[in-house]
Amino acid sequence: MRRRMALALVVSGTSGLLAAVMINGWMTTQFMRMKAQVQHSAQQPIEEKKPELAKIVVAKEDVSAGTQLTRDKLSEVEWPVENVPKGSFNSIDELIGKEDNRVSLVAIYTNEPIIQERVSGPGQRKGLATMLDRGKRAVAIRVNEAVSVGGLIQPGDIVDIFVTNEKDDKAYTDLLLQNVRVLAIDQTTDPLHPNPIIGRTVTVEADLADAQRITLASTVGSLSLALRESGNVTAVEGLERLTVADLPGDSGDKQTVGAFVPTMGVAPGPETVAPEGGKGKGNTAKISVIRATSPTEYTVKRRD
Repeated sequence: MRRRMALALVVSGTSGLLAAVMINGWMTTQFMRMKAQVQHSAQQPIEEKKPELAKIVVAKEDVSAGTQLTRDKLSEVEWPVENVPKGSFNSIDELIGKEDNRVSLVAIYTNEPIIQERVSGPGQRKGLATMLDRGKRAVAIRVNEAVSVGGLIQPGDIVDIFVTNEKDDKAYTDLLLQNVRVLAIDQTTDPLHPNPIIGRTVTVEADLADAQRITLASTVGSLSLALRESGNVTAVEGLERLTVADLPGDSGDKQTVGAFVPTMGVAPGPETVAPEGGKGKGNTAKISVIRATSPTEYTVKRRD
């Protein structure tokens, strides 16, 4: 009995030892295989998925508004297909063709894609009319240096327009229009112009009704421009009329003051001054001196 038990223990121990050795060998083999795979993967170059590209036309240099687009100002570049701007051109030939007859409607900067909305149509003549949005008009406003914000307004800026008028000798200012785009200063339509433009005429873009308001306001009053912050197109609601009485400081009744016209008073000459009490009586006479508008009488002694 004891022999059987001892034999069973020996057999089971030998089996367990054999199983442990086999498992250890299997795990070692798997580890070495995985290590080899990792080393092989590390030695292989990582293949990156390249995005699909398409050709589009971009500006090779800064292009001012109203500039004719010629081949030396354009370039064809590769662009990710998923990011190609809507309305872009696939080739320079598609953009300008053989006649080179397109112009930029706005300023276009270096490496910026050329899109249809920013250039004139094929065969369209160069001019301010090509820069107008659909349904808009170009309206000219006569200005001076102060009205044009000291020459700091440039084509492409957004301004508000104020009108100052006078009624019954009382001056007032109203906000006429907001968010009006400046198209040109005098004959300059280039927003990239290097120097401030002090012009006599500012041309703005407006619809037909606003063009009518500007025309009437410029006839009956004086117009002023207020330059808006870049990108700020928020309309101001409920801005009330400003009168002289609303200005700070004490200016009396703040009404228009009429010009004072002085009155000159001259006393009669000595030869016409009669003696007091009549001819030949006494040696004094009365004269009247007028200062401003009030006369004052004096009794003076005649000289012999």
